[in-house]
Amino acid sequence: KSLALDANQSFAWQQLGIVEWIRQNYGIARTALLNSLALDPEDTNTRYHLALVLLALNELSEARDQFHHILSLLPTNTKVLIDLGVIYLAEGNRETAGTFFKQALELDPSNSRALNYQEMCK
Repeated sequence: KSLALDANQSFAWQQLGIVEWIRQNYGIARTALLNSLALDPEDTNTRYHLALVLLALNELSEARDQFHHILSLLPTNTKVLIDLGVIYLAEGNRETAGTFFKQALELDPSNSRALNYQEMCK
């Protein structure tokens, strides 16, 4: 409804993208999130959800690029560090994956997700 009133609202595009991601309508979600980013390129929440959509579409390199962009803006975001590690692990690059899990654990030593994935890198 908000988009019908003003298609230049980044937040409305973002919310539509998130709703469609939850509904697993990944193509629509991607389009909405890209529209949001076109209006507000540094919105890390929108970029994060776009990366999740790209993961769901198995577009690992594109998702990795989005997570790296977020990390350049938020270098201590453990969730992004772990997500990057997961992508590198999925691509078979255990050494790089382990580096990201290690960084996440330096920030949050009790993070069970990072601990579990780090074990997979050994």
